[in-house]
Amino acid sequence: MKKYLALLLTFVLLVCTLPVSFSASVIGISYTPVKTQFLFETDGEWRTDGGSDYFHYKLEHFVGDKFVMYLDGNREDHFTCVYNEEENQLQFVNDDDPWDTLSANEVSFYDEQEQEHWDKGENSYTVDWGGKRYTVSVTVVDNPVESIYYETVNPVVLLQDCEGEWKYDNDWMPYFCYKYDMVQAGDTLFVSYTDGAQTMFTAHYDGAADTFYFESETGERIEYGKLALYCYDNQQNESFNIDTDNYYYVSYSGRTYAVPVSVIPNEVESISYEPAQPRICAFEKDGHTATDKNGRDYFCYDYEQISEGDVLRVTNIFDETISYTAKWDADVLCFYFESENGEIIDANQLKIYDNQSEEQFSVGTNHYNVKYSGRECEVEVLVTDKALISGKVALPEDYKKDLEVHLIKGETTVQSITIQPEDNGCFVFNNLEQGEYSIVVCGDAIVPFTLSQISVNETEVLNLHKSENDEINTIQIAFGDVNGDSLVDLADISYVLQSGVYGSAQSGALDLDNNGTVDVGDIALILQSRNYGTHAKTLNLA
Repeated sequence: MKKYLALLLTFVLLVCTLPVSFSASVIGISYTPVKTQFLFETDGEWRTDGGSDYFHYKLEHFVGDKFVMYLDGNREDHFTCVYNEEENQLQFVNDDDPWDTLSANEVSFYDEQEQEHWDKGENSYTVDWGGKRYTVSVTVVDNPVESIYYETVNPVVLLQDCEGEWKYDNDWMPYFCYKYDMVQAGDTLFVSYTDGAQTMFTAHYDGAADTFYFESETGERIEYGKLALYCYDNQQNESFNIDTDNYYYVSYSGRTYAVPVSVIPNEVESISYEPAQPRICAFEKDGHTATDKNGRDYFCYDYEQISEGDVLRVTNIFDETISYTAKWDADVLCFYFESENGEIIDANQLKIYDNQSEEQFSVGTNHYNVKYSGRECEVEVLVTDKALISGKVALPEDYKKDLEVHLIKGETTVQSITIQPEDNGCFVFNNLEQGEYSIVVCGDAIVPFTLSQISVNETEVLNLHKSENDEINTIQIAFGDVNGDSLVDLADISYVLQSGVYGSAQSGALDLDNNGTVDVGDIALILQSRNYGTHAKTLNLA
């Protein structure tokens, strides 16, 4: 008996804790549209009612429409029509409970335009939800606009099969759907009115609202959006191609203008991007706290997306690769990329981005993206929670051998990195213990270089390239010390001449230019001003 009483008590408590709305019923609805005016014979399409043609006005939901449910108990639920980006559709969201939503399709429209054609003046249609109905009054008015003309500030030119995605049309045939800006700041809209007047509107970007608007010289304003001026295309049925006339459409006040779109061949086959310095961030230190679209905080890492000396390599469809080096323009405070023959690529022609708000960086290797001419590549970003030391060695252009970079703690070599002639000279020592280190750069005939007294704590990221000392931020290397006495002088020339291999085919330490022969070319390298007279160097970071 006690068991049954306990179960009954549990059931009663459960029922008592249910929200009041559990038993509430809807006794009525109301609907307030943002669009209450229709333009005569423009907002819809011509149809036939069986005997004659009539103009059928299109009914649809708009963002901002208000829908109210009247519940018993003198209560109300208010909903607002919003656009759901994830589902790409309109829905109604409860003003007091964002989890309480209705599909826009659940709130349906009915009219009897086929029997009762709308004319200028007052008309009406019916809104239905769950059998509850509400009558909405609308007005049909004369269209004051005779025609429009639209002029883009820049021609709309698209690269073939770039900046978009492949889709299927209604016949399941593949087509490339381009994504592009239909409105640009500086575009102009010319409006001709039925009374003979004309007005020019110029497009402006509102950064705070992240949208455009059009404004005349007198301050008259047209908003960009479905209820005023909007743009669209029909790529699903009219796919854009190189050899066809392509258009997108600008619509305002029921009038439409076709804007030409050009599709040109893309001669870029692929790209790669090589940073002058590795992108490295200390875990939850090098950055700031940000908030994602769901309101959750996350740590957003800050790093150099472009740095001086970065190399962008562009391979064209003819299998030719051109290298562009990043340079800083101090006059206009921006980067640009320049090839050996002087060809320029502005930094704003590149799209550089990551997706940290949705794919947060973690300890280890992460990536950001570089896009140019529709082609894309990834660049590594290392996030570390351990001590790290990074730097760069300036490789002599005519030294064609490997270099060794050693990290030493006390008398022990902790890590070693081999830098090959085709590398950019960067090195990274990661996962280090707290302590004091030295870096030694050496190799065949290299004049030894040592950087000592490098102290790091257990989580410190030490980027030597940020040092103000030019001898440290980029380590300069001299070579020609073939006798190993840490000095480049006449003794090294004598050593080559008396080695017994001068003039013969050799690929060892004496073949400085790595051409397979020990000859006068190797002696010439020893005599170069940047090499001759140099000696082993030791610098203290402290």
